[in-house]
Amino acid sequence: MRLTADWYTDAYWTVDAYVSFGGEALSDLFQSTEFSIVANNLLDTPYLSAITENAAWLGRCP
Repeated sequence: MRLTADWYTDAYWTVDAYVSFGGEALSDLFQSTEFSIVANNLLDTPYLSAITENAAWLGRCP
């Protein structure tokens, strides 16, 4: 006997942002440096981040 578990979830969107610039925009001293800012799940929406055969993980960025 084989047991199966079918998991389904509604579609969802998450909003992420990424900003990056080279240090030469600030000064010649930083010309070989890159600055980056990353923000994930800006709307702070809970979502299923992974579904396996026997478990589901809730994803949320603080």
